[in-house]
Amino acid sequence: MSETKTSTEEILVHFLRPGIGSRDYQLADGATLGDLLRLAGISTANLAIFVDGVPPEEALPLHDGAVVTIVPRPRGSAGEEPWHASVPAFRDEDIAREYSEAMKARRDADPGEHPPA
Repeated sequence: MSETKTSTEEILVHFLRPGIGSRDYQLADGATLGDLLRLAGISTANLAIFVDGVPPEEALPLHDGAVVTIVPRPRGSAGEEPWHASVPAFRDEDIAREYSEAMKARRDADPGEHPPA
């Protein structure tokens, strides 16, 4: 696949939906989380969203290599649980492996930016 430079810079964002799969999106530099969600056609009702493992604001600009994870919000959750309690990657070995592989690919893409794990 030939990569042609365009006048618009692009970023690569990794989009994970445990139990559903993962997909990479090429977005314009400066694209926000809201832009990604609209492009993916995702409703955020009853879902928890994390960018690089942290709950974000919808207007958050995404960066190249960002990992966006969307998981079901725990029933009865009023936001009192720690953020990691709703991420099945910490309880499910297959999802944890998928997340780990996405993060490793991100580090491998730019080893100077991320310290070794």
